[in-house]
Amino acid sequence: MNYLENGASTNPCSETYAGPQQDSEPETKSLQKFINQSSKHWDAYLTFHSYGQYWIYPWGFALHMPDDYIELVNYFSYYNLLIDIFFRKIKQQLVRKH
Repeated sequence: MNYLENGASTNPCSETYAGPQQDSEPETKSLQKFINQSSKHWDAYLTFHSYGQYWIYPWGFALHMPDDYIELVNYFSYYNLLIDIFFRKIKQQLVRKH
């Protein structure tokens, strides 16, 4: 794996702190174990970065785009649209109630 490359920090006070070692956080370990033990085929695993509200995929370490970059962009575009529709509906329901 590519740990501590391009922008990651070893400083615990940094916004880009990578942790004491690769996959050191309990949540990451649990998710990694689940995915590795799952018999299902995984097309993608996407996370929503709550601090910066970014879609993140694991190529931040590289200076080049992955081979399936266009496919990833299409996933993100699709899910951004779904999220936008979802929150618009919630907003409409809240407005109707008040």
